[in-house]
Amino acid sequence: MNKITNLLTLLFFATVFSFGVKAQDASVDLRKGMSFRVSYVNSEEGLAEAILIKAKASDGMTFWLVSQLPFERDINQDAGVGKISEDDINFDGIPDLQVSLGSMDSYGNFCYDGYVWNEEEQCFEAVSRYSDIYNPELDKETRTVRGVWRQGDDFEFTTYAWKDGELVKTEERRENLSVAE
Repeated sequence: MNKITNLLTLLFFATVFSFGVKAQDASVDLRKGMSFRVSYVNSEEGLAEAILIKAKASDGMTFWLVSQLPFERDINQDAGVGKISEDDINFDGIPDLQVSLGSMDSYGNFCYDGYVWNEEEQCFEAVSRYSDIYNPELDKETRTVRGVWRQGDDFEFTTYAWKDGELVKTEERRENLSVAE
C-alpha cells in the first residue's frame, strides 16, 4: 500500500511537470544517444492511468517523464499508447519527444504529450497543452505544428507556432466535408 501511495504522490506532482536531474557540466550533450523505456501506472482495475518514461543518457544520467492519460485505457486493446517519436517539435535542431496518448475516439483523433529538450538546462520540459493538438503534423518549412480533428463529416484544422518559447494557436477553422448527393 505504501508503494502505491508513493507512486501516486509522484504521479500527482509529475503530471504537471516533467523532471530530471540537471547535468553538472552543461557542456556534456546528454541528449545524444538517449534511450527510452516505457511502463504504465495501472488502476486497481488493471487499466493504464499514466505513462512513465525512463530516459537514459549514454553517461547513465536518468530522467523521468510522466504523461497522464486523459482516461483509463486497456493498453492491450489500444495500440500505440506510449509510443515515443523523436521529432524536433520546436524546430531548434534538437530531437524532442512526442508520446502517444492514444486515440480519443472512434474517428482516429490521436493526441500526444510533447517534451522539448532544453539545451541550456540539459533536461526535457513538458509542452503545455500539446495534447490539445489532435494528429499533430510538423511543418519544418513554416515552423508550425498543425492539427486535424474529425467528428463525422466535421473537421477542425488548427495551426500552432512557437512564440517566446511557448506554443501558441495562430489559426483555427472548421469545415463540413460531407459529399452532397
